[in-house]
Amino acid sequence: MYPLLLQLGPIKIPTYGALMACGFILAFTVAAQKTEKKSYDPDNVANLFFIIVLSSILGSRALFVALRWEHFLAHPLQAFMLWRGGLVFYGGLISAVVSSMAYCRYTKLPIAEMSDLLAPSLALGHVFGRLGCFAYGCCYGAATTLPWGVVFPRDGARVVRHPTQLYEALAELLIFYLLTKLYERKPPTGSVMSTYVLLYSTFRFFVEFIRADNRGGTFLFGLSIAQNTALLLILGALIALSLSLKHNRLKG
Repeated sequence: MYPLLLQLGPIKIPTYGALMACGFILAFTVAAQKTEKKSYDPDNVANLFFIIVLSSILGSRALFVALRWEHFLAHPLQAFMLWRGGLVFYGGLISAVVSSMAYCRYTKLPIAEMSDLLAPSLALGHVFGRLGCFAYGCCYGAATTLPWGVVFPRDGARVVRHPTQLYEALAELLIFYLLTKLYERKPPTGSVMSTYVLLYSTFRFFVEFIRADNRGGTFLFGLSIAQNTALLLILGALIALSLSLKHNRLKG
């Protein structure tokens, strides 16, 4: 694959990190454009975005390390090597939600409105995160005979596999487009973020069936931990959507 984007003497720029940086910049640009049309304090929104980025990285990495604790117990320094890949989306999502809610309460920003504003940006940022996974060669899929299958050297088997990272990147790009259109229609408060969680979790549940990297084992119903998490998030998103629609009808 292409783990290294550029090397100038001792200076190495990993492709994973470069793509994530591009994703964060574009995601922030999209969010800032929406902020300009609102009356929110731009500094508070910028701080909120920074907190979401930082907490999502820390949470994603923490869950990745926790799921592979035996390996990192033997190699503790590798836990800090983010440029080698290894982030679990759901860990980042949970930590980002908790930290952003705390910041919004502190600054008195409307939590539901801010989540709707930032939802498309989160999807866009995730596109680049998955492209980074593809470049590094992690998060690969099961063996396939499809013409677009890819050999990932990191798995050591030299088997043609599903490029599940690209599947997710394409799905997130479509979700970004749908959320952007939905936000422009001024739907009930909170429904954009709920729609994001619903769409991504549904896609993630099904793509997990063709993932073949280390998934941390199975959990309830013989499903992966990510699939069990997806089911909980789908249920939560459906409840949140119904409450948003109900509240909107009562206001009307």
